[in-house]
Amino acid sequence: MTAVPACPDEELRDVVATLARGEVDSALGQLRGLEKRHPHSALVPLLMVAAQWAAGDTRAALAAYRRFLPSGSVGRMKHVRHSPFAHFAHGDAALACVDLGLENLALRVLRRGIDEVSTANPKEAMEMTESYLEVGHALMRRGRRAAMEEALQLSLAINPQPMAHNVLAAVAFERGDYARAVAQWRASLLLDEVQGDTHATLGLALFARMGLAAAAIPHFQRALQLEPARASELSQWIKAALAGLEP
Repeated sequence: MTAVPACPDEELRDVVATLARGEVDSALGQLRGLEKRHPHSALVPLLMVAAQWAAGDTRAALAAYRRFLPSGSVGRMKHVRHSPFAHFAHGDAALACVDLGLENLALRVLRRGIDEVSTANPKEAMEMTESYLEVGHALMRRGRRAAMEEALQLSLAINPQPMAHNVLAAVAFERGDYARAVAQWRASLLLDEVQGDTHATLGLALFARMGLAAAAIPHFQRALQLEPARASELSQWIKAALAGLEP
């Protein structure tokens, strides 16, 4: 008897390639076979969702999505319905979608996760947030900035973390959206005020890019308190900002 592969990764990539060529019927046939050979794979029903969307069959896409959810587990996988790791499902599946080049599907999964998962405690909320942040990092490595930003924004809806705000601030700053960058750095500092580098960067944005010397000075001063090793650099910025206040 021929052994069934434990991991259908290559077969999944074949399905993605088939969909990319616009051969939706062929992809659906491949996926039906995969569902029989790999009934416990969470990615097979997700790819079925993508294929049914492409076919224009919203009802079938929704049915396939329900099979992806832990609550839809059947047969030998019924225990997954009550798994203590169910809050990882959306982030892990989205990460796998990114690996397959299905960034839009990954974002759809993350969006649904916000509404479909209720974390039982702060630890689960943090873990689910971290799984979303990992998707954001994967998208950033692929150069998908807009998708990365959405993944990080979604992570903030679960459990706000300073790092997510800082990354969003840096991306906004790079594209010249200084007001948004400042808002994100301020949000980060509300969560964790003891960030010397964030204070310094926010001060620079306020002073050098927006001309707001008075608003920048407290951040330079706080950065100096937190990172005295940067005294030479920060003292120069404080001096320049103070000079900017002179009539």
